[in-house]
Amino acid sequence: SVTVLCAKGGVEPQSETVWRQADEYKVPRMIYVNKMDILGANFYRVLDMVKERFNCNAVPIQLPIGEESSFKGIIDLINNNAIMYYDDMGKDVRIEEIPAEMADKAAEYRNNLIESVAELDEDLMMKYFEGEEDLSGSMYDFEWGLGWGNFVTSLNWDYRFNPSHEMSAKVYFSRYGSLFSMYDYYEYRGDDGKVENYSISDNRNSSQTSDIGFRADFSYRPNASHHIRYGTLLQYHFYSPEHTIFNYEEYAPVVTKDENKSYSNHAESFEPAVYIEDEMTLSDWFTANVGLRYSSLWAQNKVYHNIQPRAALRFAVGDNTSIKMSYSEMAQNNHLVSSNYLSLPTSFWMPSTDKIAPSKSRQLSAGVYFNLPHNIKFNVEGYGKTMDNLLEFRGKWGIYPPIHLWEESLVVGKGRSWGLESELSWADSKTSLTAYYTLSWSQRFFEDFYQFWYKDRNDNRHKLTLTGTRRIGKKLEVYASWNYHSGGWMTSQSQAIWEGEVGKWPEMFFSYPNNLQVPDYHRLDLGCNFHKTTKRGNESIWNLSFYNAYCRINPIIAYVAERYDFTEENLAGFNFVGQAFGIIPIIPSFSYTLKF
Repeated sequence: SVTVLCAKGGVEPQSETVWRQADEYKVPRMIYVNKMDILGANFYRVLDMVKERFNCNAVPIQLPIGEESSFKGIIDLINNNAIMYYDDMGKDVRIEEIPAEMADKAAEYRNNLIESVAELDEDLMMKYFEGEEDLSGSMYDFEWGLGWGNFVTSLNWDYRFNPSHEMSAKVYFSRYGSLFSMYDYYEYRGDDGKVENYSISDNRNSSQTSDIGFRADFSYRPNASHHIRYGTLLQYHFYSPEHTIFNYEEYAPVVTKDENKSYSNHAESFEPAVYIEDEMTLSDWFTANVGLRYSSLWAQNKVYHNIQPRAALRFAVGDNTSIKMSYSEMAQNNHLVSSNYLSLPTSFWMPSTDKIAPSKSRQLSAGVYFNLPHNIKFNVEGYGKTMDNLLEFRGKWGIYPPIHLWEESLVVGKGRSWGLESELSWADSKTSLTAYYTLSWSQRFFEDFYQFWYKDRNDNRHKLTLTGTRRIGKKLEVYASWNYHSGGWMTSQSQAIWEGEVGKWPEMFFSYPNNLQVPDYHRLDLGCNFHKTTKRGNESIWNLSFYNAYCRINPIIAYVAERYDFTEENLAGFNFVGQAFGIIPIIPSFSYTLKF
């Protein structure tokens, strides 16, 4: 990989984080120092920072000729010449002799380069001592892969016992899988063309979660005032996260490293559940829905029981207005284990165990719903929610959490959230328009991290979604959706202490978790569906869609960067700025669906 450092700012905190991850996965690195022509550029200061803060033996292969406004070229230490620039556009570039005033420094750094390379190979060292300086003959290859997908199949059976009692049953199987891999290969060939030494590093992280289940839902209407729903759900879960590490080095004929490790944590769980609810019409203006759900989890010689009551009330106020209230409790028996903020398929699911209990939540909500003239509907609802047995990752394991220590790497806490949700919609026979707006607060309390409540990383204060669909004739349907929400939160350094020594880096501190807000998120999705009937009478749907149509690169991570800016007014020599980056551009997709 290539690490880019500013000739003025040098090594920044985020650079150190990425460097540690590259150390963990043993990724070879090259450092590129750019912006040599800006005020404050200092290549040799950056080199010292790299050696000190990265704790590595960085060896230059090029040296700058001049700096700031006097920067005019580079010295190629491998080919032992100078590359000079005679214009600002890089069109007039000439290869010349190394300037006399830099000949001694170039010779010193070239000797350091050759000696550092020769230390890895005695034959190469002998060639150098004999006057041969050919450093070619090596090959390097680096690849990485990222993929995920799911498969679902089911068999459904609907049966009616009588006009008031019916059943819908389903047997299904689903599997979700993800893969993250990193591979690099290096070899060196001697003059005879034979491989004299080589190294291979292959790291693969995969996860599969499979479910086999049976579900039966019953609907019973004993009279006009009651609609009873009841049913059962039986699920068997299989969890299969795996992490394999292969590292091999050979300096013929001696094998210096032969590492082949594999970590896995296969688990199974059984999750039965039953439920019953009654939707009651008690009068013309009052309806109620009261239900109870029981579920349990059987996993690793541990059994958890969860009773989840639910109730919803509706009061009609005239013909076009209603008031609704509800209360519900829920339990989550499976946990997503993740070691980072990024939405990548590097996480895996695991069941509750004797150390990790199910997560639970309780929510109370109330709202007012209006049917306005001209097919307009509007509603606003307030809610409050509490959560227990929430999980957060602790430790430094890079982008993939530790499979063999996943229970020990998590801490348990609680959460709370509250807010208002509103919806405004209009529709006719061909067109529908809807606007959703949410004003919300979300907080977490993890005593292992902080002694007080703090913002959740998904504490997005404002959320706005605008959707629209339009039917054009009988076959074509177009749709659009615009999504916006306030930026989430991440944890970064927020305070610095400078001891007063000019040129010395300040010591950085953290104030509280999730203290840095990521820039706001927004995107536009567009698509169309073309419906057609096949010769056999089946419906087919052709879909063309564009995710993030105007290619907004929404940030997925943010951090505070240190900038070196020494002036008379700023003797400490540092400025701090927030930076963020994203990777997801516009994504077109095409799909075909056949219904039969």
